[in-house]
Amino acid sequence: MANMQKNSERKEVKQLLELGKERGYLTYEEVNDFLPPDILSSQEIDEVFQLFNAYDIEIVDDASKAKSKMARERKSDNERGETTSTTTAKSTDPVRMYLRKMGSVSLLTREGEVEIARRIEDGERQVLEVVMRSAIGIQEIIALGDALKKGKIRLKDVVRDSDEQPEEMDEEESTKSVIKRIEKIKRYDRENRRLKEQTTGAAAKSLGAEKLKKHKAKIERNQNKMTELIKEIRLNKKQLDRIIAVLKGLIERIQRGEEEVARCEKILGVTAKEFRKMIREMKQAKKDERRIVKKLSLRKEEILELDRIMKSALQKIKRVETEADQKIDELKVTYRGIQAGERQAERAKSELIEANLRLVVSIAKKYTNRGLQFLDLIQEG
Repeated sequence: MANMQKNSERKEVKQLLELGKERGYLTYEEVNDFLPPDILSSQEIDEVFQLFNAYDIEIVDDASKAKSKMARERKSDNERGETTSTTTAKSTDPVRMYLRKMGSVSLLTREGEVEIARRIEDGERQVLEVVMRSAIGIQEIIALGDALKKGKIRLKDVVRDSDEQPEEMDEEESTKSVIKRIEKIKRYDRENRRLKEQTTGAAAKSLGAEKLKKHKAKIERNQNKMTELIKEIRLNKKQLDRIIAVLKGLIERIQRGEEEVARCEKILGVTAKEFRKMIREMKQAKKDERRIVKKLSLRKEEILELDRIMKSALQKIKRVETEADQKIDELKVTYRGIQAGERQAERAKSELIEANLRLVVSIAKKYTNRGLQFLDLIQEG
């Protein structure tokens, strides 16, 4: 703010302000010619442009276009019989609105750039961690190992920077190294499946509290070892995105099944659990059938059709659970973890893009009328 006040008191800037206030606009050529030669940094230039903006002075490429635009605005105002000022019309210009928006974004410092990069990495790391700890992620990585062994895919299709391996380590050796790690993952996964069977349901009750605690600790240790092995493999983005797509596909199937169940519940006016109980009662006694038909205010045929639709939807959900080797609630938690990581990374990337555009706009403003129009300069930037 102090710098803006200081700039407004400079002779050249004062002249520009007076001219701009009188006409309602300035051309980039005028700004370029009048600006003091010692105003060079993008921050100083930006402060001058913010000053023009504060006085609602439009900066245009061509004075004739600005005049004709103002004339059209006056004519339009007269035709409508309104007293809306031209400044309101100017504020709807998409380029001006965009530049105003860019003006509100702070120029990125070195520390800010490092902070954004860290947040992008944190978001991407969170996604990777969630995928690596999911049953579907482990399944897909084991499948990649099988495909590598059979020669169906090459190492470069699986890992990052496979071309940057040490010279003494050729592709065949690197492939063997990755397969070896995946084989270890397979063994830990097999052991965890066996331990989980022993620590759930009726089997857990016969195990005893102490042994149950040991088994769960072993499962967690194995999971951590698998996570470290997957990190060592350095899975490339293409494979990570593919695994995420598989997981998202499963979630979409669950959502479609749940939507079908919800539609049936809305028509019936009862929950799926209550409806299943009613269906059992209908099949057991004729008097219950009449009572339920009356309660639901539907014909028997309609009730049976809704039962068929609901059964089919619940079976679809159950199939997903079997395919993923994870309970539906666990799958949803995995998906939410991926979404949270992706949102964090995307927000940080958007901030970086905006900050870069802001820098381009600031620099372009200083270099107008040197062979390219302002918008062309932005595009080049």
